[in-house]
Amino acid sequence: YLQCVTRHMEELQPFGDVPKKLTTQIKRSFVALRTFVQGLATGRDVVRNVLKENLSKTCVHELMRMTHCPTCAGHLSVHPCLPYCRDVVNVCLAHHQPLISHWMAYVDAMVDVGERLENPFNIENVVQPVNYKVSDAIMNFQEAGHDISNKVFEGCGPPRLGRNKRQAVTGELSQEFLDFSNSRHGDEHGREAESISVSRHIHEIKTKIKNSKDFWGEVPTLMCRDAMSHDSSNCWTGTKLG
Repeated sequence: YLQCVTRHMEELQPFGDVPKKLTTQIKRSFVALRTFVQGLATGRDVVRNVLKENLSKTCVHELMRMTHCPTCAGHLSVHPCLPYCRDVVNVCLAHHQPLISHWMAYVDAMVDVGERLENPFNIENVVQPVNYKVSDAIMNFQEAGHDISNKVFEGCGPPRLGRNKRQAVTGELSQEFLDFSNSRHGDEHGREAESISVSRHIHEIKTKIKNSKDFWGEVPTLMCRDAMSHDSSNCWTGTKLG
């Protein structure tokens, strides 16, 4: 009998369109959240793999020339000129160059998903009012209960109770039983929600990812900071003092 009723549920919609809307909203939010987490894992793996790359022989040779040739030429404590330093670092990071454009596209995609999770796909905005939506669904059923029962009886017949029937439920549902509000938990629930805000974490992660957009393109400049801070007229060009 229950199987027959189940087959008629889609047609009868005893709880109105609340279950369908709620399912769509929750599924959409969780899919977006899962995509965001998977994207973070992908970015982590990319960085790990890049860090495992060994320096090429050409890179090691150029680094040795940049750091020791000035001394061999009799120029002690001389720093490389900025353009020369950048050229050497670019040689060492040749395998990073294709990553620059892909990383920028990755950051744009992650920021886009993060913004969706902060606004239309915000999981907290979907989950927190579930209690009220369940209450609305129950009210829809109560309002149309008589018509729904008649349709069930038409399609499946009246229920037949066996000899070993379950204990009957007497009385009506109390107002307290139907109260799905957050007031039962009081301030404790509010403090807990504030301390573990998913939206806040997503915003912080999104900001950090956004700030890393130009990282791989700026690596040569970051690695040549010492060259930038010294007099460009007294630096090593690779062959002489510039």
